[in-house]
Amino acid sequence: MMWFDRMTVFRKLLLASAVVIGFCVVIGGTSLKTLSSMHDITDAICDKYMDGLYWLEEANRHEIDADLAAANLGYVTDDAGRQKLKGSIVGSLKLMHEGYERYRATIVTAKGRQMFDDVLGKSAEWEGIVHQQIGLAPIPAGVDNNELVRRAIASSEALRDRITALIDYRRQQGNDAQTEAASEYERMRVAMVALVLGAIVAGGLLATMIARRLSRQLGGEPDYAMQLPTVSPMAISACAWRPAPATRTACSTRCATCVSGSPRSCRASANRANPF
Repeated sequence: MMWFDRMTVFRKLLLASAVVIGFCVVIGGTSLKTLSSMHDITDAICDKYMDGLYWLEEANRHEIDADLAAANLGYVTDDAGRQKLKGSIVGSLKLMHEGYERYRATIVTAKGRQMFDDVLGKSAEWEGIVHQQIGLAPIPAGVDNNELVRRAIASSEALRDRITALIDYRRQQGNDAQTEAASEYERMRVAMVALVLGAIVAGGLLATMIARRLSRQLGGEPDYAMQLPTVSPMAISACAWRPAPATRTACSTRCATCVSGSPRSCRASANRANPF
């Protein structure tokens, strides 16, 4: 620590302040970085995972409504009731596609995009059968109503299985993001505690070192150093005016007397040494 002893008091105080300020900067930077990361995770949970989950649930709900209306279509005998069910089916299919499009904007992973494409494929297959049921597409030759209903049920079940799998995957993404946010918070808490403790320890060590070295240089507390006797300027001038060796001995004796004596004795000593 010789380099520290050679520093001036001003530089020592600057060093202590710089260390404390450095710890504060590190703490602030770490806090901002962690808060930004947690904000990104929270934004992903709210705007991506949860929002996408909502729209996928809405699309599934409208698919079920269209499926039930198509199943009831064969039991309606009057044209007004059939037209009403057909309009309900068309409206549900439109809302289902709107849910699909809104969900598409929330996809963030390649696996999620692949699963969604699988859902769209099954949805197109099921929707083609529904169009045959409501008369928007021709029924294949040799397929009666019972076969058409059987195909619609099988296609609807396959579609729901794909949608359920995608919903479970999206929920798992939300849970993983929540777990990551909790882990990020734990890391931030540990880092903040470590940095604060480091700042306290560093500040305490520097303050102790500076106080000890200042006390050593002063020879004690400042008020004690002020009480130590000092050499009078009159005695110094009395000892310095005559360079003769014989006089130096007498002057040294008088200077020693002035160090421990009163100002009056120093003045008398100086007058004896310098009669002029």
